[in-house]
Amino acid sequence: MAPSLTLFEEESQTYTRRSNGFNNVKKEQISKLIPPWQTAAICIALGVILGRIFIPTPPPTFQDYSALRKAAPTIPDYHAVLSGTGALPESVANNLRLTDQECEIGFPLLWPPVRATRDQFRDRGGGIKGITLEDLDEAEEYEGTRVAIIDNRMYVKRFHAESKTRNEAVLASLFEAVATAPEPMPDVEFWFRGTDNLPEGPHFGLNKKEGDVVWLLPDFGFWSWAEPKVKGWNDYRRRAMAIDAAYPWSKKFGKLFWRGAFLSEFRKKLKALVAGFEWNDIKELDWSTLDGRIEMEDHCKHRYLAAIEGVAAYSGRLKYTLACRSVTVSHKLKWIQHFHYALDSDDHSPNQNIVELKSDGWDDLPAAMDSLLRDQKRAQKIASNALRTMRDRYLTPASVACYWRRVLAEYASLQQFQPTIGDGVDYPSFLMVGKVDWRPN
Repeated sequence: MAPSLTLFEEESQTYTRRSNGFNNVKKEQISKLIPPWQTAAICIALGVILGRIFIPTPPPTFQDYSALRKAAPTIPDYHAVLSGTGALPESVANNLRLTDQECEIGFPLLWPPVRATRDQFRDRGGGIKGITLEDLDEAEEYEGTRVAIIDNRMYVKRFHAESKTRNEAVLASLFEAVATAPEPMPDVEFWFRGTDNLPEGPHFGLNKKEGDVVWLLPDFGFWSWAEPKVKGWNDYRRRAMAIDAAYPWSKKFGKLFWRGAFLSEFRKKLKALVAGFEWNDIKELDWSTLDGRIEMEDHCKHRYLAAIEGVAAYSGRLKYTLACRSVTVSHKLKWIQHFHYALDSDDHSPNQNIVELKSDGWDDLPAAMDSLLRDQKRAQKIASNALRTMRDRYLTPASVACYWRRVLAEYASLQQFQPTIGDGVDYPSFLMVGKVDWRPN
């Protein structure tokens, strides 16, 4: 006699019989709906998918990446964007890895003056050709900062602490251009000084006068202008864009705006000249109390911005006003920075992006302001041109990186010596300690 089943065992067998019967019915129904060959195809497809998910594939080789890059169809479109005269999209404006060819296409107004400077040093007269090691050694008396770039790595050979934060900002901007270079850079050794003016010679400075024989570098503000708390250039562009979006032309203040210290007779004459004009908003800034100070991006709330050079040097503020949808009004500029060749002050040009007075002083200012106030359409056109050609092209991070690499390549083509690291310090180490020599601890 078979042993009796427990209640649990009986229910379990009943469930199994029902389940088998149900499965048999389902199989018959499914086989009618899905033929066996389709079932096999589905199984094969699932196998392939699961294999791709769970079976690791070897990483691509350098040759794989090179082939993909050569096959990429993006270069013609990139060239089309760069070759125009319109504003660069932010994805391009912030691209620090443009090739030399792309830089040539995107920023054509920068290169003729660079080549002109190269030609000035190519034959310096007296049998001196190019740039010699003696030139660099003699320049030590100017107490500048000496840099070498070897195998696309940057070394600081000497650092001058005068204008310390400015020199540090120039080095940081240069290092960014070197670190992001998409192509090998030539070995180069040079020196610069981050002060406002510099004697002529085979070195780099922040500005020069027309005809001066000196190389120009992007000024420290393209990295950061720390002392007046303007902060980083990239961040300033973003904040200026936000102000312009919140203050369209109809909401901007309609007077000629400027705040600063009246340190020179030239500035004092401006103050005296504009007194009594309704469009005058020229006032002094007291740096001891900060009375009258505004954030740099708040300049963009004004339609007209005055640009005034320093006591004996360029205006560090000019690039900031050009980054606003405003009309920058300047006296006749004496000092040149690396981007000034992209300025268009021709009153009859459709691309005019700045108003520059014809006289060396301020005598033309009232007539220039009357013209702008009468013709608002022209004023808005000049303001829009400043954004299109300056903020969104020649003052972009991409343009600065391109300029660094091109100007150093032209300089390197004249070197009559082999650059060396010597006792230089790699830039990351210099960044940590701020010195080229220190005691281990």
